[in-house]
Amino acid sequence: MSSLFKDIKGELSPDHLEILLVMYDFKNPQLSEMLDFLISEQKAQFTEFQQSTQARQLRTFWVTHMPFVDFCDLPETLDDTLVNKIYAYYKRHIVWKGVSSMLTLSQLLQVTRKDSAVQREEYIKMLAAMTEEEKQQEAEKWRKIKEDPIPRFYGNMGEPETREEYERKYGGKK
Repeated sequence: MSSLFKDIKGELSPDHLEILLVMYDFKNPQLSEMLDFLISEQKAQFTEFQQSTQARQLRTFWVTHMPFVDFCDLPETLDDTLVNKIYAYYKRHIVWKGVSSMLTLSQLLQVTRKDSAVQREEYIKMLAAMTEEEKQQEAEKWRKIKEDPIPRFYGNMGEPETREEYERKYGGKK
């Protein structure tokens, strides 16, 4: 988590501000460590952001669209209801970055297993919705990929594709 805030020059990106806000609102104990990486101007920027309309809108969204979870008081083994609630945070990437460090490895594994199950279900539904011709095309595509003697590069998963995405992820212009 701390790597997100090391070596940021200039202003914090909107994503960095939202992650800090999530950490603040959800009482993440690592917040003070993250704030130690910031220069005084960035700390002032975060303090100003906390009072902004955008921060109020984010908080309203969390209250109205996210199930309540007390991340400071979770059992080691999560029941299905709690896993489902936490999974709602997992699907919101920025919010997840702010709260995931509060979970133990066992709790993280339970949430990622949920994600794997959801992805598997979605894939099965997608296959069921395909026509026979589409299924044959899909099978042929995968056969060619598996038989290809030279592994192909299919992109940088999770990395920004555009300049704007880069600036949102890593902060301002470099």
